[in-house]
Amino acid sequence: MGVRVGVSGGGIGLAPAGPGEAELGGAVQERLLALLRGGGAEGEASTDPEARAFRIARERERGEQQRRAAERLGVSGFTGTGAFDVESGKIGEEAARDIAGFEARLAGRRRGERLAEQASALNLALASLGRQAGERQAEFGARITGAESERAAQQARQAAQLAQLQALLSAQAPRMAAGQQSFENQLAAFQAAMGGVDARLRAALAAQR
Repeated sequence: MGVRVGVSGGGIGLAPAGPGEAELGGAVQERLLALLRGGGAEGEASTDPEARAFRIARERERGEQQRRAAERLGVSGFTGTGAFDVESGKIGEEAARDIAGFEARLAGRRRGERLAEQASALNLALASLGRQAGERQAEFGARITGAESERAAQQARQAAQLAQLQALLSAQAPRMAAGQQSFENQLAAFQAAMGGVDARLRAALAAQR
């Protein structure tokens, strides 16, 4: 069974193709199915390899900044006064903001990439459906042309048969006319003969009186 593509607020979807609906080609169908099987939900940005690499690098930088801050405060004689905790907290907060900002930007970029991939797959699907619609229209046109040709041929055959019948009637017309005339002549002769018989009978009856 083929499938058709559908678009809703949630993105691209596939459904069984109904009667008369254009179906997606095998390659396009497989690509759409693979895209949909990839999951409609966005993955966690924190699990993205690029985000993980940035987080590791930024945590390493944060540790180095805290180490230098401890050395600087130690040289200045502020060790044990709580100044390091304050400085370290600021460094940690800044690192956390950097990581969160990077992950947010990365998530937005990934969404854009996925939308672009969906648009590409949808364009392929629409192109496939358009191509199939064109093929079906051409097939329908060919069927109509074939039906019209068959009807024209049938009309030509009927016209030829009618012409043959008219020619046959035309050929039989003189013979039929001659037969009619012969019948009329015979009828006239019979009527004349009967008239003579009737006259003789009348004459015989008259003589007997």
